[in-house]
Parts: sequence; C-alpha cells; structure tokens
Amino acid sequence: MADTLEVPASRTGGVTASRSRRPTTVAVVIVVALLAVGLGVRLWIMTGKLGTIDSDEAITGLMARHLLDGELRAFMWRLSYQGTIVTWPVAASFWLFGSSRFTLELPFLLMSAGATFMIWRIGLRFLRPFQAVFAALAFWLWPAIYVWVGVKPLLFYVPTLVLGLVVVLCAARVAERPGRIADWCVMGLAAGAGWWTSPNVMYFAIPVGVWFLAFHRRAILPGALYAVPCAVLGALPWIWNQATYGLTAFELKEGQAQGGYLDHLGYFFTHALPTALGIRAPITGDWALESLGPVLYVGALGLLALAVFLGSRERSVAAIGLVCLPIVFAFNPVASNLTTDAVGNGRYFYFFAPFLAFAVARLARPVAPALVLAVAMAASSVWGFARLYDVRDSIGVVRPLDRVIERLERDGHHEVFASFWVSSRLTFESDERIVAVATDLGPSFQGFEDRVRDSMRPVYVTNREEGGLFDALGPVRANARAAGIELEEIPVGNYLIVVPQGRLVAPPITGEANLATRP
Repeated sequence: MADTLEVPASRTGGVTASRSRRPTTVAVVIVVALLAVGLGVRLWIMTGKLGTIDSDEAITGLMARHLLDGELRAFMWRLSYQGTIVTWPVAASFWLFGSSRFTLELPFLLMSAGATFMIWRIGLRFLRPFQAVFAALAFWLWPAIYVWVGVKPLLFYVPTLVLGLVVVLCAARVAERPGRIADWCVMGLAAGAGWWTSPNVMYFAIPVGVWFLAFHRRAILPGALYAVPCAVLGALPWIWNQATYGLTAFELKEGQAQGGYLDHLGYFFTHALPTALGIRAPITGDWALESLGPVLYVGALGLLALAVFLGSRERSVAAIGLVCLPIVFAFNPVASNLTTDAVGNGRYFYFFAPFLAFAVARLARPVAPALVLAVAMAASSVWGFARLYDVRDSIGVVRPLDRVIERLERDGHHEVFASFWVSSRLTFESDERIVAVATDLGPSFQGFEDRVRDSMRPVYVTNREEGGLFDALGPVRANARAAGIELEEIPVGNYLIVVPQGRLVAPPITGEANLATRP
C-alpha cells in the first residue's frame, strides 16, 4: 500500500514538495472504508448513551437557540474566557434541522471531519503522501477518547482545534511561498478568532511561531504585517469584552487551580500524555493491560522521542509542536486533576491529538512498521471504547431527566431550582418549556434567573439522597424550616421534585452576578 501511495519526496526549507502516483483501487477502498468506520462510530456515539450531553454542553445548545432569536454575546454564560463562535454553526444546524441533541452534536462531527482533512493537507507538506493519509486516519480513528470528544459540544475544544489547524496549514503554505498574502491574513484571522474562542489556541500558535523563528525567519516579514491586524480583527470580541468589563478572562475562582508549574508538568507525563496515547482509560485513568500499561507507555515515549528527532531534522512544525506540548500544558492552572487518577473526559488533552497523529505517521514507514502501528492503535481504540461504555451511565454527569420533565409538565411546574448539572440540561431537554437555574454554580442567563426568581411558586429538583457533589436537598429543607414552609417531596427515579407549600426562593449566588448579564 505504501508503494502505491508515494514516491520519494524532495525537501526544501523543511517543507515537502512531492508528487504521488495515482493510488490503486485497493488503497482507495481501504481509506474510504476506514473513513466510513470513523463516521459510523461517531454516529453510534451521537445516537446512544455515549452522546448524552451534560449541562456545559446544554449551554452551547441554549445559547445557539438564543442566537437564532437575535441574542449576541461574546462569551458563554457564566464565563469570561470562552468565546461563542461555536454557537453560530450550532444555530445553523438548529435552523436547518430543528433543535435536538443530535443536531447539537452534528456541527462538531463536521468540524472533526474538517480537522481530519486539514491534518492530511498539513501532512502532505512534511510527510510522504502515504504518511499524510496515515496521520489523517490516525486522528479520525484514534484514540477512543478523542473520537468521542470530537463530537461532544464541549463549548470550545473542537472549534479551537480547528482554528489552530488553520493556523498551522497557513503557516506551512506561506513557508513555501512567503508572498501569499491571503494565507497570512487567514492565519492571523484564525489565530485571533482562536484566542477569542479559547487561549488554548496557543498549543498551535506557539509552535508555529517557534518554527518560523527557527527555520523561516526570512519569511516572517513583510507577511506578519498583514497577519497581525487580521489577528486583532479576529480577537475583537475578546478585546471589546475585556476592555469593557476588565481583564476577568485571567481570573481564577478560589480553589480552581491546583499545584504549580512543576506539578502540572509532572501530570502531563504521568496522566495527560498516556491518556492522549490511548494507554490510560478515558474517565477513570486506569492503565491498559494493568501492570503492563506503564511498560507500554515507556516504549511509546521512546517512539515519540524518535519521531521528534526525525521531524526536527526535517524541520517539521509537528515536531516543534510535540516539544511545546508539555511546556504550554503546564502553564494551564486548571488542566490538572492532581488529587486523583481519574482523568475526566480528557478535554484538556484534546489539543495533543493532531501532533500525536503526525508523530505516529512519521514512524509509519515502511509497510511493516505502519501495520504494527495501525494494529496497536486499533486495539487501543477498541479498548478505549469498551472502557467508555463501562461508564456510559455517568456520561452527562447526572441521570436521565425524561421522567422528571414529564412529571413537572404534568403538574404544571415550569420554574425550577436545581444543581447546575441538572439545571441547564433540564432547560435544554424540555425545549425551555421548563426553565431551571442553579443553586450551586452560576448564575446562568439573567433572563432565566429573573423568570425563576420572580415566579410565585418555584419548585426544586434534587437528588433523592442528601450528601455528595450535587446535594441540594439538605439546604432546601433547612431553608424551608427557617421560613416555616412545609415541603411535598415527590420521588421520580433518582430525583425528588420538592414542592414548597409556600413561596421559597433559593438564596442568590454571590460573586458572579455580572457574568449573567455580560453580552
């Protein structure tokens, strides 16, 4: 297969100039079949339990609905550092196909497909044609956690990765022909829009900057003079918001950060990287093959070091990116979970995926190593999806809300107080016929806050048992006793619908009120 997809390439200034013979029918069939497998897996996720959304993701859908009603905002509700660019394609999906969980996730599927295409196009400039295809398929199919994250509407992760890849692709193009003014402009615009979407675009912008300084200094000017104003243009919503409300994008809530730089650097190598390589399980962080997992990881580190060495000799931006990954990651004060082996949904490590795809592709030559890598990656993905499926009932953080919605509507209750991880899902999944706001994290959209708090008889949805992360039952009972109000507690599955016999409004959440009204 390798011989049918590539011919020896000449390398000039670190960028590959290559020609390939027409691929054979067998090779095309194999590639199309693998792309179809990746698509099928994503559709399986989107239509099954693994596609269950949580409240963070529900906010993406709610804000897209409000965008269709003309509401424009620079940042997501409650937040001062996550741009709303992704709400536009989601709003388009809702407008075309209606509002549902599937249409909420559909734009993320399309963005993941676009990222796969760009990885192939970038790979053609640093790898042989077969290896470029290998890199794209590696990203599309491996590891399981990133196939999954790639269709999850997790606020900014997928769009930030796509914008970052635009920066890398344009950089590779202008390194070939520095006079490409349009590429300089698109690169700057994508970098600026990426910064507005999330500062995590630095995973891509920093390696590109280092690569230019190391290998293509003469190409920087005058092209950068076009890129800089375009970057400012792309970042204008961020700049306007921060200038208006103060530089709150860099503020951390008390207790949000864990450890220091060296702690995060250590976490990168012990948890983040092996998870991104599919050697530690999604969510739980368990090692593959138990005690053999660390041994596999040490071998993988050796292969990555080889890929970096080979790539640096060929002046590859992907090799620079691999070197920069731990440095950039360790600066993120909230990306590490230092108190447990659980790695959550792995979203903080998602930006590693393109660079790791390029690394394994660099080692996929000749045919024998390529086959070994492909088999190992396939086994890793199958194992990863099995581990994800083991925890399928915890996807979405809280249990299904269908019965709760049905009972609330039947009893005529449309204004609700609940835990954050219940409230936004309850509002989205009921198509806003029921509006719920959080009692423990927030506030949310000010219109929701006003509607619930001005209601004559708001009700509460809580867990059936007191205690734990999402407990609201204890405080509700305490507030009711203090006000002399009796409560009717209606069990519905894992939940209680608590109906006060008088007006009982939850205390306001302090310290973040300005974020609820921020445009």
